[in-house]
Amino acid sequence: MELDRLKTKLGHDTGLSKGGCTRLEDFMLFGLSSSAFLDVSNVFNFNNIQTYNYTFDSNGHPTIEEIKLWPILPTLGMTIKF
Repeated sequence: MELDRLKTKLGHDTGLSKGGCTRLEDFMLFGLSSSAFLDVSNVFNFNNIQTYNYTFDSNGHPTIEEIKLWPILPTLGMTIKF
């Protein structure tokens, strides 16, 4: 229930169920409606695999390397409506 209250307070989906977290703040800037946000992707630092890299040695035996997505990735942003 705490997550539902947080979603209602922020006015949007926080994305916590997807491993992300967003914080939104509304304000006025030079008389224009604005908002700033902080978004943190992969907040739980999951080791998600983006792709696999396949290489073969001289005997034709494959080696598989996991290429992982980024670790925790914070992003700052701002929206101005005019």
